[in-house]
Amino acid sequence: MGRPPHPPSARAPRDESALKKIFILLRGQTNHDFSQYKPSTILRRIERRLAVHQLETMDEYVKYLQKTPREVNELFRDLLIGVTGFFRDAEAFAALEETVIPKLFAGKPAGAPVRVWSPGCSTGEEAYSLAILLVEHMEKMKRSFKLQVFASDIDPSAVNQARAGVYPAGISADISQERLARFFTAAPEINSYRVHKGIRDILVFSEQDVIMDPPFSKLDLISCRNLLIYMSGVLQKKLIPLFHFSLNPGGYLFLGTSESVGEFNELFAVLDRKSKLYQRKEAFLVPQRPTQGRFLPHRTAEEVFEAQASSQNPVPGKLRLRELTEQALLQAVSPAGALVNNRGDILYLHGRTGPYLELAPGEAGVNNVLKMAREGLRRDLSEALHEAAAGNGTVRRYGLVVKADGTSSSINLTVRPVAAEPSAAGRTVPPEASGSFLYLIVFEEAPPAAPKRARGTAAIPPSGNPEDNPSITDLKRELRIKEESLQAANEELETSNEELKSSNEELQ
Repeated sequence: MGRPPHPPSARAPRDESALKKIFILLRGQTNHDFSQYKPSTILRRIERRLAVHQLETMDEYVKYLQKTPREVNELFRDLLIGVTGFFRDAEAFAALEETVIPKLFAGKPAGAPVRVWSPGCSTGEEAYSLAILLVEHMEKMKRSFKLQVFASDIDPSAVNQARAGVYPAGISADISQERLARFFTAAPEINSYRVHKGIRDILVFSEQDVIMDPPFSKLDLISCRNLLIYMSGVLQKKLIPLFHFSLNPGGYLFLGTSESVGEFNELFAVLDRKSKLYQRKEAFLVPQRPTQGRFLPHRTAEEVFEAQASSQNPVPGKLRLRELTEQALLQAVSPAGALVNNRGDILYLHGRTGPYLELAPGEAGVNNVLKMAREGLRRDLSEALHEAAAGNGTVRRYGLVVKADGTSSSINLTVRPVAAEPSAAGRTVPPEASGSFLYLIVFEEAPPAAPKRARGTAAIPPSGNPEDNPSITDLKRELRIKEESLQAANEELETSNEELKSSNEELQ
């Protein structure tokens, strides 16, 4: 007998190097890139495969994948959590039917196209639900239109099942008897229902990766429900502008219960916040047309410049002068700083960090910068690190009052993402930093200025405009951070629920 499976928490080390190898194997065999999906979801599904094969570590699983190509496909299918259903979330579909569907036809002449896209369609239930709503409204209008519903997914087996349009008899729990009789044909011999040909002809199913492949365009509605919850914040921020590009002026976006357009309020107006219905705005800065491979990792301009410079033969004299200059500048400025990973674990310290960090009490081990932050610094440091990790680039905080050894000082804080390259300049990078973004935290003494106002106190700004009040600005920033944290928690909960439903369906 094999070894009994260990609990996931004890069995799944967060080995980013092994995870990167798994992504490479997946991409090499399936042509799909999962590196920008949420790590928590990916790790849970990998832990599931570890339990199935009674393996202890991710490194063991990498070796197993390398020897067993079939397992790569099994992992690929496990990562695709195909939980769906006809008219899923009845209240949201009722709001869509009442609020949006009539507007798709409004102002269009007879025979004009009505185009809808359902990315991540899985086995097609949601796409057929949209087609049924379109047909029902067209029949009410007693006019003919060219209905087109494009449904896409990266799972070829799910697309083939959707294209066939055959579903188990249990769908009668989600569909009214009127719709069953109108749009489905019963097949008692196989205990199932088949979608009428008239509805199937409206749909175009295709295998498509929304991350890498060109999107559909000139659409009146995009229904992308419970797909974004599996993707990282960086990827979500790339897909929302892509949806804006794909929609016609005034087009509509239908998202899942725990999803939103995030910070892109300039691109989409809220129609129904509870049902996650949005309408396309005409933004002043319209995103450029996405191209194939746009979302794939690419080198920055700085990396290209450094690569070009390193490929040339350096002049020893000039190189020596450059090193002397850089060393002199570093000695003159000498800021204190810390290099951390996305969890705040300290990988390297530079300069005098004592005024800003102190050793956390408890057992010695991996030091975390958030636990070591001195009084007055922890909250702003946590928020800045969260913003930088969410893909907001370099984040700065000015005039923070930090207390150390009975004295207070005003400092400026900078958190800057740093791409970790395993073999940069011939130096090694620790495993916890390999293949990921690290974050450089810089502490600098703030120049003399007026004392920072205590939190919670108000002041009348010189301009007389309340929006210029620093306290109001701080409160708005804190509220935005809390909203983003709540959104991330909701997405994580919804993702876990989807995985649980998927596992239950497999067991049944």
